[in-house]
Amino acid sequence: MFSLPVEENLELRYYELHHAALLFNLIDQSRVHLRRYLGFVDQTTLLTLEDFIRRSREKYAAGMGCNFGIWLGDRLVGNIGLFDINSRNQKCEIGYWLGQPFCGHGIMTKAVSSLLSYAFGELGLNRVQLCCATDNRASRRIAQRLGFSLEGIAREDRDLRGTRVSHEVWAVLKKDWHGSASHFAKSLGDGAQLRLLEARHAEALFAVVDTNRPHLRRYLPWVDSNTTLEYSQNFIKTTLEQFKNFDGLVAGIWQDWQFAGVLGMHFIDWQHRDTEFGYWLAEPFTGRGLATRASKAVLDYIFLELNLQRVTIAHALENTASQKVIERLGFVPETITKDAEKLNGRFHDWQKYSLLRREWR
Repeated sequence: MFSLPVEENLELRYYELHHAALLFNLIDQSRVHLRRYLGFVDQTTLLTLEDFIRRSREKYAAGMGCNFGIWLGDRLVGNIGLFDINSRNQKCEIGYWLGQPFCGHGIMTKAVSSLLSYAFGELGLNRVQLCCATDNRASRRIAQRLGFSLEGIAREDRDLRGTRVSHEVWAVLKKDWHGSASHFAKSLGDGAQLRLLEARHAEALFAVVDTNRPHLRRYLPWVDSNTTLEYSQNFIKTTLEQFKNFDGLVAGIWQDWQFAGVLGMHFIDWQHRDTEFGYWLAEPFTGRGLATRASKAVLDYIFLELNLQRVTIAHALENTASQKVIERLGFVPETITKDAEKLNGRFHDWQKYSLLRREWR
């Protein structure tokens, strides 16, 4: 769902579990090419790649690293990632590989450039290191092309199938990088975006809640509890745990670089292929169709990417603004729950809606 554009028809994307099969096919078609420098290739199976995707999400949620698929149109062509992220010292290492049919076309140079802009501009890192085998001329050319400096040789620092291999150590610093800041997002058009909520967004989230309390507390029971930055920080930690466990996701809604609201899936029932989602917007951003566009993007992800079967959503009966959005999206009313929630000293009835995959256009 979220991607980092590299150029037209080329982007980096978060992995989903079902991408393991695509990764396996790509590696299987390029084993001879990849095993020259990558030790994991000989042990690669569908199960090990599913485990790789799970571990990638765990590291991402912990702020320790990230892996992304490189996509050329609708084809997965390689992998790129940041690992050993050290937030205190603001540094990390970058690694990557490309399927053999896609080498020699400048794809990896562009992908590395975009990820460096993300590392320096969005993650706020100061140093990115690249290690490549001393005879890996292709990686050396990428480092040279992008302005890395050669810092030395780590002699026989790694074992590759019983052979000690030496590596060149290259690095680039933030002050030497001239790329513009970039981030993983889902464009909604007209300057609006969805971005996965991460720890660095806590201050922006809390500020929006704090300045919109009268508007938000009318229908959101948690608003009066969110009185400190720590509350927003803990909320984001919880949502990252969800993402790590493939149990939903929560995204921030941005409009013209301003934090405008939140939209998220509350859970995923994989057995019955069912989920529920909800959203809220700060008052200045209501009435623009933003909630509708954001919901459409997430529903596309739910039905077309995750292949879920059913989505539910509910609203307080008095909340006619949400009712209009929900009905505009094609949801069908199911049940009314009496006194479903106590808000501001009184109970509210809730209307529940559902939408099925075959009904989504």
